[in-house]
Amino acid sequence: MRHKNIFASFLCLLISISIFSQQEDNNTKIKEIQEVILKGQKPYIEQTANKISVNVSQSPTASTSNVYDILLQSPSVIELNGNLAFRSKSVSVLIDGKLTNLSGEDLKAMLSSMQGTTIDKIEILPNPSSKYDATGGSVINIKLLKNKKKGINGTLTTNTQIAQHLSHLPGATLNFKNKSLNIYSGYNYENSKQNYTSNSDQVLSPISQLFQNEYGTTFKNNHNYRLGADYDINKNNTIGFLFKGMNNRTTLSGSNDIELLNSSDLSLSRLKNNSKSKIFSPAANIYYKRVIDSLQRTMMVNLDYFEYGKNVDEDFVTQYFSNNISDVLLRDYASGTNKVYSAAVDFEYPSALGNFEFGLKTISTKSDNNILWENLSNGFWINDPSKSNQFIYNENIYAGYITYDKTLGDNWQVTLGLRGEQTYSRGNLIGGDQNDRNYFNLFPNVNIQYLKNLNNVFNINYRKSIQRFGFDVVNPFIRYQSEYAYFQGNPNIRPQINHSFDFSYTYRQRLTIGASETHSIDALGPLFTKNGETTVSTYTNFRSSDFFYIYASWNTTLFRIWTNNLVAGTGGYKFNTSTEDYISVNNNNSWAYLIQNNNSFKLKNNWAVQLDLTYQSALASGIFKQKGYFNSNVGVSKQLLDNKLSLKLAVSDIFNTMETRYSVDYNNILLNQTRKKETRFLTIGLTYKFGGGNSKSKESNDTFDDLEKRMKTEQ
Repeated sequence: MRHKNIFASFLCLLISISIFSQQEDNNTKIKEIQEVILKGQKPYIEQTANKISVNVSQSPTASTSNVYDILLQSPSVIELNGNLAFRSKSVSVLIDGKLTNLSGEDLKAMLSSMQGTTIDKIEILPNPSSKYDATGGSVINIKLLKNKKKGINGTLTTNTQIAQHLSHLPGATLNFKNKSLNIYSGYNYENSKQNYTSNSDQVLSPISQLFQNEYGTTFKNNHNYRLGADYDINKNNTIGFLFKGMNNRTTLSGSNDIELLNSSDLSLSRLKNNSKSKIFSPAANIYYKRVIDSLQRTMMVNLDYFEYGKNVDEDFVTQYFSNNISDVLLRDYASGTNKVYSAAVDFEYPSALGNFEFGLKTISTKSDNNILWENLSNGFWINDPSKSNQFIYNENIYAGYITYDKTLGDNWQVTLGLRGEQTYSRGNLIGGDQNDRNYFNLFPNVNIQYLKNLNNVFNINYRKSIQRFGFDVVNPFIRYQSEYAYFQGNPNIRPQINHSFDFSYTYRQRLTIGASETHSIDALGPLFTKNGETTVSTYTNFRSSDFFYIYASWNTTLFRIWTNNLVAGTGGYKFNTSTEDYISVNNNNSWAYLIQNNNSFKLKNNWAVQLDLTYQSALASGIFKQKGYFNSNVGVSKQLLDNKLSLKLAVSDIFNTMETRYSVDYNNILLNQTRKKETRFLTIGLTYKFGGGNSKSKESNDTFDDLEKRMKTEQ
């Protein structure tokens, strides 16, 4: 409660100062902002009616964090049920415009292994056009740093994290560019050690209760690498390639103290878990771009390959301290590979009738997972066929889209889009059932924008989208957690269909207010069921969900040194948690709010300071009641040696308040759980830039260009 009062007082102070500062002359302020942008000093957060940009490279705190944590510090982005969400809507995450092809814990592991020093900016598209895959209600595009200077240049970076353990995160880039050739490369390494805890209590029956207290340490050795090139054959034709990947080795050592209490007995046990996992994830892209004519009609061809391989070895030892039960030893070997091939051709076709975009795309995915469970019996490891299996999942998606964009008069902009996707899938449990699916969906998109003038923009949008399940969700494997809990996939799960409506008003590219409504059919979410005293967690399709959300975002510059971004949102969360097998009597509903405040200070002598504050209240999510949380980060940076050397010092989660807390009261499941991993770090960062050369081209300013292109005159 004390943290909440401090946070509220601080926000009131910021708002008071901001309102007072707004009394300055409006035209003078716009001129000052444009002059700052022309000098290349971009603010940390920029916003327009259709896009939010987070300039990570400008931040002393974000550039010392991993990419997943940076996303959670971005405006209106939170985590729900282990997935990212923006303004209560599901998101698809892209890297340099390419789908990550991952979700849930796998996506989190990948983004957590990427360091902020490799990121240029994060673009959030609240209402993406039909050009983008229909997956997710909104799009988050992570744009990696790319060479812009001529000649040979690069960077050397090292971050050291200090917490209960010491972690090292060095990295480097090396680039070359001349008139027609641009070669860029990068490498980052992570050697980290972090502690975690998890506590839960569960009512199993009127006379029995289960308490679990888990604690342990994870060790990570991550390698991220990339090598790419762009070559201008001539002024109208460009080819290029990018090869990147991740090698991740993680070791986990943990213990879980378990108490089973009933009216007549107390059973005490300890589960020890030692596991090793290896992730190998290469990806490659080849592209060709052609400018067809003087009207800048273009064709883009992309060929992509993505692989995600994971091998896990786990050893479980359950020690009993009562009832004279002997120790139980289990182990498993799990291997899985996801391979994704895609090809796409996109056209941009401006004409007198309007601007057209159209294209075709095909995605072929194969997921092959095998797991072997063994029990130790009389000194021999014996295969457990009830848990061991092999599951192969194939999915093919064929998509086509067309988008029409037209300016009507001096003030109206209309964008119409339609995307069609045909999906074929087959899940094959070796020695078991086979599940085939074949479905077609149309995904319309309508966006109407009214530009009264450069300072007043109204926007209304409708978008239909799909949220597909992760490949780990459809896999019916059993993942052992303890003798009282395990996870099992659901091969019969269906994708979720979303219908989203959004209305917004943007004033002077600083203030955005709006409201959105998202109705989802076959809403995806975790589910708990009981098998005796054992709790089985899985994923299922709930009947529906509805989110109504009101939001506001405010950017302002104070005293010419302080850039303040304030985000607030509130809305109703409603879940109809009935499934095909269970009719829920009570829906899971809540009203929730979010407040975020990002503060950047540009001081004299090349000093910079950043302070980020976030409070998310309790909310409903599927069958869960998720508790609220508060997060705070602060950082300071200093530029030396003519801006070639950068020193950064940052503290994440200052008050050590970040943790996941939730409760469940559903279908005779009564559960409370708290999960906490290390989140408070003191990070010391050092970046050195070498080489020279300048880029003759200047980056356009997204904040103003999108509007100015659509305005014939400023009113």
